Amino acid sequence: MTTNGQSAEATTAERCALLTEILREAEELQADEEIVAIRQLEGGWSRWSHIATARMRDGDRLWVVRVKAPFGLFDTDIALEYDVFKELERLDVPTPRAFGLHQTEDNPFGGEFFVMEHLPGHAPNLWRAEGHTELREDWE
Repeated sequence: MTTNGQSAEATTAERCALLTEILREAEELQADEEIVAIRQLEGGWSRWSHIATARMRDGDRLWVVRVKAPFGLFDTDIALEYDVFKELERLDVPTPRAFGLHQTEDNPFGGEFFVMEHLPGHAPNLWRAEGHTELREDWE
């Protein structure tokens, strides 16, 4: 069970349905395409990150959901973060496109959030020793 008394399956289904709606409104998903899975990534002191999988006509596609943690270590403005991503879309730099800023906590994610494209790559976790090693090796 989750903290609000709903089962994890119900919460996952609600999250998938909400993301499907947002991405259809943004014309990123067609009527027969939908979000079918979502998983939370490790970490996230100020933001929780989730990977959502969409079943598309031509195969699966990934999306990232950035959720403001209700007890975040740093109190930052998620709307400003969203706006920065939207402005970066106009530049010739590899930046994920952002969609569907949701500024209320009354949703299945439990906090303000937005959705953005998933770009391939890897980001080291600076709060873990392995991340420091990885950065040092890449730097040298």
